[in-house]
Amino acid sequence: MGDDHVTGDLHDAERSHWTVSTKVSEDDYALLKQLAGDQRVGEWVRDVLFKAVLAERTAEAHRTILGELLALRKILLNLQFTVAAGSR
Repeated sequence: MGDDHVTGDLHDAERSHWTVSTKVSEDDYALLKQLAGDQRVGEWVRDVLFKAVLAERTAEAHRTILGELLALRKILLNLQFTVAAGSR
């Protein structure tokens, strides 16, 4: 009987929905509603928010990779110049 209560609590926690909200002006809400089209405004905002966050994370990863590639290029060029200067 006690185990059922714990299991019920776990299931309730899995089904929990958290709310993230912000206040917008009437004009802003009208714009959001127009941009959402057939979607509910909350669903549309959630989709846009996650796409923006994930895109920024991807962009940050790309900047990191580019920085590493440029550093590797610099090392290889320095090595090449050192070898070329030593062969004279």
